Amino acid sequence: MDIDPRHNPMILGDNRVMGGVPDAHYGVVVYDPPHVGPQGRDKSSKRFDIDFGATMPCGAAEGWTLSYLYPPFLKQAKRVLKPDGLLLAKITDMVNNHRSRWAHVDFMQMAAATGFTVCDLIVKVRKGPMMSNKWKAAHHARKRHCFWIICRNGASCER
Repeated sequence: MDIDPRHNPMILGDNRVMGGVPDAHYGVVVYDPPHVGPQGRDKSSKRFDIDFGATMPCGAAEGWTLSYLYPPFLKQAKRVLKPDGLLLAKITDMVNNHRSRWAHVDFMQMAAATGFTVCDLIVKVRKGPMMSNKWKAAHHARKRHCFWIICRNGASCER
């Protein structure tokens, strides 16, 4: 499933709606949501919206995070997953104005509130240096990692 027809998805649609996808149909759902919204003062050179498809609002009204996308998706994922099915989510935290936004914590709390059992958290570390001539002084830990969160559509992590 993808919202962009350029990728030739089997299902063209928004993961927050999943129209036409039957209930309790899949054993596994993999979720890789947007991790950055439009940002930067110089949109002409950063081009986040063009280069990364970062078109979802991610400003002050959204708390400088994209976590608001999770609840509608989680509701749909719960619906389309079979009982005891797995949800695998790749989540990356954001930093805005020298403040960490803990998207992985948001996701786990929202998943539990939706009725999933959060079973595991895997940290995937990026390879290679993170270099930028703009980073003269670090005010927070650089995000060299993402999280894979494993949730079960049931009351227990074990089957």
